[in-house]
Amino acid sequence: DRTGPMRTLADIGEDRSRFCLAVPSSTGAPTAAATGGATLSASWVRGSGSSPDSWQLQLTTAADPTYAAALADNTYPLETVAIGPLSGLPAGNYILRVRGVNVIGTSAWSSNATFAIS
Repeated sequence: DRTGPMRTLADIGEDRSRFCLAVPSSTGAPTAAATGGATLSASWVRGSGSSPDSWQLQLTTAADPTYAAALADNTYPLETVAIGPLSGLPAGNYILRVRGVNVIGTSAWSSNATFAIS
């Protein structure tokens, strides 16, 4: 049984940054580029709204637009807003997407970014 007034986020002051109240907002579409042959560099912009704790990035071939056989499905720390280079990718067309993750859930996937390695 709770007694006394209920505290609000305004009462908590600076400590409110510790509280996560919603799933993260979607990121902008990532940008991706093949650099130096079989390597990939990618970057993205975090969405406005609720913040993620980490990022999930998926990479697949253009022949697998549902990501059923993703070549990479990795989670990166929040401070990461760019990855690369990922090396050893064979020649071909690729797509990638990213989303935010926090304790409440995951954002929608970003739009796909496409790139080619020749």
